Parts: sequence; C-alpha cells; structure tokens
Amino acid sequence: MQNLLKTGAIGKTKNDLILSVLMFLYCALLPFEEAFAYSFGSILRIFGVLIIAYIFFSFISEPVKRYNLFLLAPFIIWIIYSAVSVIWSDDFSWWSYFFKIYISQIALVVFVVLYCEHINFEYLKNGLIVGAVIASAMLILMPASSQLTEEGRRTIIIFDKVFDPNIVASIISLGLFMIIGKIFSQKSRKKLYIFLMIILAIGMLFTGSRGALISLVAGFGVQLFLQMKKKNTRKKALFMVFLCVVIVIVALAVLPSELILSRFSKETLFGFNELASGSHNRYTIWKNALTLIWKAPIIGYGCGNFFSAIATVYRECASHNLYILLFVEGGVIGFLIFVYGLAKLLFGAYKRQLYSVLGMLFSVLVMAITLDSITYKYFWVAIIFSAISIIKSDENLTVKQDE
Repeated sequence: MQNLLKTGAIGKTKNDLILSVLMFLYCALLPFEEAFAYSFGSILRIFGVLIIAYIFFSFISEPVKRYNLFLLAPFIIWIIYSAVSVIWSDDFSWWSYFFKIYISQIALVVFVVLYCEHINFEYLKNGLIVGAVIASAMLILMPASSQLTEEGRRTIIIFDKVFDPNIVASIISLGLFMIIGKIFSQKSRKKLYIFLMIILAIGMLFTGSRGALISLVAGFGVQLFLQMKKKNTRKKALFMVFLCVVIVIVALAVLPSELILSRFSKETLFGFNELASGSHNRYTIWKNALTLIWKAPIIGYGCGNFFSAIATVYRECASHNLYILLFVEGGVIGFLIFVYGLAKLLFGAYKRQLYSVLGMLFSVLVMAITLDSITYKYFWVAIIFSAISIIKSDENLTVKQDE
C-alpha cells in the first residue's frame, strides 16, 4: 500500500515544494497587496503570473482530471460569456478594464485547481493564517500607523497607502476560518489556535467593517449548527460557542466605545441610519440598479459596464453588491451561470461534510451582499480553497476505500 501511495497509483501525487511555497506567499501577501502596487501591476499579480507559468511549464503535459474541470465549468463558461458580451457593451473601455481583471483571476483559479494535486494544501491554509495574523497584529499593536477615522476605526497604512478596511477585514476572516478548521480537525496546538483566533477576531473588529462582522457571524453560525448535528464534533462546537462569548467580552473591553457605537450599534450595523439621512448609500445604489435590471433582464449591459449603466439613472459608482453587479452586467444568463458555480461548491462542501469550508464560503458570499467582491483576489482564493478542499476530500475517500 505504501508503494502505491508513493507512485500515485491510487490518486496520491508528490507535492511540489516550489508551487506550494508560491501559493503560501500569494495567500500570505493578500492583506498587503495595496502596499506593493506598481505601474505594471501589484505584487500579487506578479506571483499569480509566476504560479500560472510554473504550472504551465511543469505540469501542463499531465492529463487533466475530468471532475476538476467539471467543478470549474460554470466559471469558465461565465468568462466566455463575459468575453462575448463585448458585442452589446456600451462602453468598451469599461469592458476591457474589468475583463482583464476577471480573466486573470479565472486563469489562476483554473490552473491551480486543475493541478492542485501538486500543492501541499497546508501551505495554502498557513499562508492565509500568517497574512491574517500579521494584519491583525498591525491593527491591534500599531494604532498610530493604522488609525483611519476619529470613530476609532482602523485599517493598515503602508507607504502612505490606506488599505480598504472592508477588504482587510474580509481577508482576516478567511484566516479565521482556517484556524477554526484546525481547531475542529486537529488535536495538537489547540491553545495556540485559540489565541490566534482571538487575535484575528479583535483585529477584524478594529476595522469597523459591518459587512465582515455580519458575514462572519452568518458563516460561523452555519458551521456551528452543522457541527452540532454531529456527535463527534458537538463538544467542540459547544466550546466554540463559549470561546465566542469570551471574544465578545474581550472586544467590548479593548475596542474604542466610539467605534462600537458608530459601527456596531443596532442603529448603524445594517446602515439604516444612512438610508434615513438620504445620503449616498448602498440601498440607494441597489434601488436604482433594479431599474437597470428591468430594462435589460436577459443579457444585461455587458461585462464591466455597471459604472456606465448606473450613471444613466443615478450616478457613476460601484455596485457594493456582487449579485446586483452580476445581474446588471450579465443579465439573468450571466447571473445564473456564475451563481450555479458557487452553488456547486457550497453543495459539494455540504455533501462531504466539509463544514469549515462551507462556513468560510458562505461567509464570503454573505459579504458579497455589501461588496462587489468579484474584483478582489480574496474572493477567488476562497473559490480556489473550496474547490481544492472538495477534490482533496474525494481523493482521501478513494484512498480509504482502496485500503
């Protein structure tokens, strides 16, 4: 049996150290992309190109597993549909700008997932944790260089570049789910993971991101509910509930009171105060975007054309909602194709009882209600992680059955 595992006769392939390290660095640098952005692209773009190039020249001759390709098929079809939408796009410059972003991320997802058997999965997980821990430590321990507003809200500032606090919070949330997964699956280093979980939770709260908090609670709640249904993880789930209470107590003690009142109070958590004031807000954008959907419900306005379309009924602005963005730009066709791909990953994780993965992905998708996540790399990393988790789970099941 050991010889079979080494030769890969039953699905096991030797991990490639270079590729695994490249994935580790890509994930670890996620929170800091804005600090290392140049005229020719960000540092993550460079690492993305290196990863694609390395996979292409090292493994492209190997046969592609049909299931891996089938798992990604909706996203591949969606990017093809986005390419074709240039025909009916009103603004070619917007189409070109966003299509380049989408195609580069889809390419990375496809190459990494199709040849994921060469990646040490722990490197990817640890990369997300390391990046999140460093970002959280900066937010907590370096307030002078991370202060954002008088409300006490913080984000990372490097080289005079102010990072988007919502993106920083979302990336930290990914690291949190990696640690939560380790707490449920591993018996060692529990104290270290618990400590890191508290650090990441406090760091995320310091950003004042309401969307990140809501999505984290939603995703973690789904995971805990499913873990409670399993006898072998029920005790751990109850312990996690207790740990959450501890985190809330610590957060109330260390977070500035003005931050709690201005960002996490009942009146402001869902942004209804902004709607009541009549100021520019997400609800107003979504209301006007709905009129656009009724005008072009089938094929939409074309890839990247949300900005030009919304300007015709409101003003040029971001959608702040992935699903409205998909519907406006791709119509019901583009929307259903993309959402079907997300649903496949959610159902795949649920079917295999990968509840930590399910909670993480669900959290990312809830965050997408208030963020046009498709343009950010953390969103695609979540898709990569979910797809690889499903594939690795099937491989492990095959090994057990053959034994």
